[in-house]
Amino acid sequence: LYVLLLEPLGYVITTFFFLLVGFQVMGNKSILSSLLAALGFSVGVYYLYVHVLKGTLPGFPAWLGL
Repeated sequence: LYVLLLEPLGYVITTFFFLLVGFQVMGNKSILSSLLAALGFSVGVYYLYVHVLKGTLPGFPAWLGL
C-alpha cells in the first residue's frame, strides 16, 4: 500500500501515515508523540534528501497546490 500510494500522494504524506500506523501498531500509547515523530521524520528526510543532497523524491500532489 505504501509503494502504491507513494506517487499519487507524495513522499511526505505517504511516509507520515505509514510511520503513524507503524508506531501505533508497535504499541506507542501517545498519539501526540507518534504524530510528532512521524511528521518530523518524514519532513526531515524529505528536506535533507531533496534540498541538501539534491536528490529526487515524489513531491506533494498537485491538487494540494503546494
